[in-house]
Amino acid sequence: MKKGDSVGMTYWIEKTNVEGRNDRVQGDFAVGKALWSPTENRAGRRIYNAMTRVHVGDIVYHLTDGEGFTGVSVVEEGCQTIPGNAFPVAANTDWADFENYYLVKLKNYKAIEPPFLKEKFFNDQRTADRLRGIPRDKVAGGVFYNNDMTLREGAYLTEAPEELMSILNERYRELRQIDLPYITGNNNDRGFRNPDSPERKKNVILYGPPGTGKTYSAIQYAVAIVEEKSIAKVKAEDYGEVFSRYLKYKDDGIIAFTTFHQSFSYEEFIEGIRPVVSPEEKADANKEIEYEIHDGIFKAFCDNAGNPVGEKADADLGIGKNPTVWKVSLEAAGDNPTRTECIENNHIRIGWDEYGENISDATDFGEHGGSNVLNAFYNKMQIGDIVLSCYSSKTIDAIGVVTGEPEWHNEYPNYKRMRNVRWLVKGINEDIVDLNGGRAMTLSTVYKLSVSVSDVLQMLRKLKSDLFKEEVKVPNRVFIIDEINRGNISKIFGELITLIESSKRIGASEQLRARLPYSGQNFGVPDNVYIIGTMNTADRSIALIDSALRRRFSFVEMQPNSTILKGVSVENINIGQMLDSINKRITVLLDREHTIGHSYLLPLRKSATIETLAEIFENSIVPLLQEYFYDDYEKIQLVLGDNRKPDDNSRFIVKKSDTIDLFGGAEIDFPEYYEVNREAFKMIEAYRQM
Repeated sequence: MKKGDSVGMTYWIEKTNVEGRNDRVQGDFAVGKALWSPTENRAGRRIYNAMTRVHVGDIVYHLTDGEGFTGVSVVEEGCQTIPGNAFPVAANTDWADFENYYLVKLKNYKAIEPPFLKEKFFNDQRTADRLRGIPRDKVAGGVFYNNDMTLREGAYLTEAPEELMSILNERYRELRQIDLPYITGNNNDRGFRNPDSPERKKNVILYGPPGTGKTYSAIQYAVAIVEEKSIAKVKAEDYGEVFSRYLKYKDDGIIAFTTFHQSFSYEEFIEGIRPVVSPEEKADANKEIEYEIHDGIFKAFCDNAGNPVGEKADADLGIGKNPTVWKVSLEAAGDNPTRTECIENNHIRIGWDEYGENISDATDFGEHGGSNVLNAFYNKMQIGDIVLSCYSSKTIDAIGVVTGEPEWHNEYPNYKRMRNVRWLVKGINEDIVDLNGGRAMTLSTVYKLSVSVSDVLQMLRKLKSDLFKEEVKVPNRVFIIDEINRGNISKIFGELITLIESSKRIGASEQLRARLPYSGQNFGVPDNVYIIGTMNTADRSIALIDSALRRRFSFVEMQPNSTILKGVSVENINIGQMLDSINKRITVLLDREHTIGHSYLLPLRKSATIETLAEIFENSIVPLLQEYFYDDYEKIQLVLGDNRKPDDNSRFIVKKSDTIDLFGGAEIDFPEYYEVNREAFKMIEAYRQM
């Protein structure tokens, strides 16, 4: 793939040895962290020149120890030349004692597990024939293999043309039913996309003046990410259809939307505590207020990010859209008859039989207790929630999904309250203390755990991978934050400022988790969660944004686009040209961050009348200019072209000088003042003379 094509990136293959080389296993020069080589070989030939053609955003596949592809990385910095005396890592290697070295820094390493062994593509006749068919003269420096399907001697770094990567990816899909990292789609769809292009960044902010379509575009970006399409392809579609899909994804919990404001807090975004509200008739004036830990909207979104979406009914695990993870004790710890019966017959049973079949607000829990447990079992637990069967204070022996409402079964001698459950895995012995915020499970029969849905799904993948058939897909998920700059970013994000970095995501090369202050959960941001923010530059300049936020987001500028108004005219006045003239004047008099967005004038596409134009200027554009220029009406006149008009009748802003008459001839040097001429908004000549 050449520099200059529409994708703008190149694939490379690094052939390196790792076994017995500590420098390639850990540290800044390990595989996935850097490419490095001498600038020439012992004979003085510059056989490593391919290093100089590597650019930021390129993709590097790592073929290690002559066995196969074990990982893939993204180029972080282009090639630099380092003097040998400043490059100690080369000591004790076959490349020691050279005068100069090349260095290319990498990031975002993804392991290929299990490795894509060379035998899987070299020994497959169809794949081998296709690889032989790639013209060698079109690949600078040649390919990484010989015509007899053996690895080429030397050839540390070779370019991989799009055709080669397509062949390898198709073979990998045959074997694994998924794409190689950083390759999606098929060749006809131009599926080879740069992960550093804006639509593939994990964190993006769309910024620009009011009315430039930031929220509109955020919806398109979100749909493109979920559907793994290019943003250009989604923008080419009918917006109504895109918006319908967006609403469906939002309803399915795949996309979430919120708006920041000055009062928005960490407790609403990540987690906090809130009082437990009891019915008035049950409230006890002498009882202390109780509090519960409450998940914020972003934490809840991340906890559910690993939830798969089944394309077929038999692939559905039955987990709800926003499930809670519950601890359930079956009679007591360890083996017992109730546990055995429940596991065999796919249900859970709890006691408090002395209260009888019906529990109501009139039930007196004073003697036997259990009000919180029964409230959780009857009212809070929902179909689609996850239950973990407690075997000891630290371990569980089964994981299930609630499939039925509470029932009373009098045929049992005890533990007569029952709910049907589909046991996804049983007969296990898993320690969940770390997943539960470092806390052991308590004696309470039923209560909500701090374990996330994503952590439960990871356990299931480890314990019973055949649950996840190829029809089950864990989709990209998108969290949209409108007006992101209106909140106190440091206060809202807290420790997430670090955790949202691409390289710090769960499953990434440098994954991090942080212990949350309220729940104690060891929390991390999943790799499939994308964040899209929108920012109004007229409200707060991009230069004033928290530097920690700026480092972790990619910024995409959204400027007024008059071409969207192409063909729109009101009595032969070209609306697009008029908008361009206004914005050029604003840029000169103020700055480009306070221009007028094209969306203000979009109603004219449906109703191109003087009445519609007058309503837009009187109620939207002029008030916005008053805010921009702090009522400096001379500049507003210049923006609206009033200085070019012959008389006050067609001017939107009129200068008044009748102050002497107003104050009865008082001998005071009164300043002139300005008024908005409402009648001018309805005059077509007022716009024609702008």
